[in-house]
Amino acid sequence: MDISKDIDKVDKMIKMHSIMYNKMVNEKNEIFFNNQKNELKNYHINLLKSQNVVSYLINIISRLKKDNEEYFIKNIKRKKIADKIKQKSKLLKEETVSLHQLYKKSLEESQTYKQTLHFKNLEIDKMKKENNKLKSEHDHLEKNINIFKLISNQKQELMQNNIDMLKKDLMAMNEFYENKPDKYLKS
Repeated sequence: MDISKDIDKVDKMIKMHSIMYNKMVNEKNEIFFNNQKNELKNYHINLLKSQNVVSYLINIISRLKKDNEEYFIKNIKRKKIADKIKQKSKLLKEETVSLHQLYKKSLEESQTYKQTLHFKNLEIDKMKKENNKLKSEHDHLEKNINIFKLISNQKQELMQNNIDMLKKDLMAMNEFYENKPDKYLKS
């Protein structure tokens, strides 16, 4: 078995794997793949010393395959999480639109209520003015009634005084006629 041919094969395989690594590397996994490259270089040095090159490469390839599968599984999980986030975001957007519509509706209702309240306040002001006018009229009537009562009381007092005076006059006349009835009756 010619080791130099195997070493050339290994060199070519390592270069090929190095190209594969460069394609797979992204921003998040760059450090990990660089470590893998360093490991491959170390393995290469060890392979030069050992005759078990093929089995060693198979081990590295299987390890890379496993890492690749794990990375693929992680990406699938990330995609599922991203899909869930998109769905939640869509639901939130729909809820936001719904809330915005409710807000617009409540704003319109509030405007209608404000207008109704304004008209009611105008009606209340009108009623207050009418009430004040009625109160003023009532006060005026009450004043007139009091004046009328006062006049009526004065008239009643005058009438009572007149009646009292008439009674006195009548009593005086009666007394006068009772004391001198014959003289006045003859005439």
